[in-house]
Amino acid sequence: MEQRAKYLLEAYVPRGQIPEVAEHDGRLQAAAREMETEGRRIDYVGTLLIPEEEICFFLFEAVSAEDVAELSRRAAIGFERIVRAL
Repeated sequence: MEQRAKYLLEAYVPRGQIPEVAEHDGRLQAAAREMETEGRRIDYVGTLLIPEEEICFFLFEAVSAEDVAELSRRAAIGFERIVRAL
């Protein structure tokens, strides 16, 4: 079994789109459930929104950053970067 780690997905969220962040959460959770049926477990841990900076961080536990990128693609959420977090 592959070892999982925490990954932080950083996304740009313009002030006018801040109310949509709650929808992002739902889409990410749905995509995570879909990927789990394929044997690719990704746990969505939570979100941290910094409105003044127009930045949103989504935290996951996954095997790889590539899995998190695929999750983001399926949830139709663009991102600036994905980094491993401690």
